[in-house]
Amino acid sequence: MSPVSETKSQVALLESRHFSALRTFLQKHPQTTIFQTPEWNQLIEATYGHQTHYWVVREGEEITGVFPVVAVRYPLLGLKMVAMPYQFHSGLPVANSEQLARELIHQAVQRAKESRAKFLEIRHFEAVPWLEEMGFVKVESHLVTSSCPLANLDLPQIRRNHRRNIRYAAEKGVVISEGNSLSDLRMFQRMYLIEGRQLGSPQAGWNYFENHYHIVRPYYRLFLAWVSGVCLGGLLSIDDGRTVFSRCAAFSSPEALALHVGRALYWKALTDAAERGCTSFNLGISWDQDKGLIHDKEGWNATTRAVYLYIYPIRSQPPSPGGYFGGFQLAKATWRRLPLPIVDWAGRQVTRWIC
Repeated sequence: MSPVSETKSQVALLESRHFSALRTFLQKHPQTTIFQTPEWNQLIEATYGHQTHYWVVREGEEITGVFPVVAVRYPLLGLKMVAMPYQFHSGLPVANSEQLARELIHQAVQRAKESRAKFLEIRHFEAVPWLEEMGFVKVESHLVTSSCPLANLDLPQIRRNHRRNIRYAAEKGVVISEGNSLSDLRMFQRMYLIEGRQLGSPQAGWNYFENHYHIVRPYYRLFLAWVSGVCLGGLLSIDDGRTVFSRCAAFSSPEALALHVGRALYWKALTDAAERGCTSFNLGISWDQDKGLIHDKEGWNATTRAVYLYIYPIRSQPPSPGGYFGGFQLAKATWRRLPLPIVDWAGRQVTRWIC
């Protein structure tokens, strides 16, 4: 008899009557992030139509484990199950023991098979050997993620060149404010859209940002950089009061680069997070061949770790996400020439599947 049976635990999909117990568990467990919260998964559903299967372990009325798995479906492309899409930090179950985590995954695998999904994918920032014991295949992602601690945050902790750039921005009149309105988000999204187009990189459409305002308003921060009344850049982050995730940034115009607006924005976001009692700041993912970007992120006293993908193949396997960075040159060149309204609409279609 398994430990799950001995403790009379029950693994099942979350019921609405257990939302309060779920929130209590998420608040107490040190490994949870914003991505396990119902609000984040409501945002995904409202933006893309993807349904989240919330697997939980219950002991009576108490929840002792949670495993959100998103059913990503697109016409003609089929169905894939991903834990968790739209982030490359962690999709592992959060549970009070490895045994409970295994049981949660087992139930999710069974549901994926019944749904005729292509595969079930789990992402994590460390190697997880026991997933391979369960039949998962480790896939090279060619992605890395960088995070820096926020305890006792001070300028001397960061690279000297970063400090010099922060001071230069302040001397030249760069002022950072917090954006709190839909119009602030709209202004930021336009800058973000323009920069994404220049990179040949599809980005989420306006409804993704609008849903931030309506669904996860208490959890995000939008910082805007101004010079003489002109907005030159912005940075959008999201958190649950512990780990902060940098989600979107725009500061690559010639004017912003000349004034080191990006460094000023990140320093403001870091200090704001530290003042609120957050413990870690995740700077997002990088392609492992982009050594310059990785070096820049590590200048914030960040540690870089590989992103591991574990795939349970059912009908097929996915390509490595790192391939999107180095390939698709013709598609990227075409994307750079598209009008912004088409970039906005098409970006949502692309990111609905590539997540």
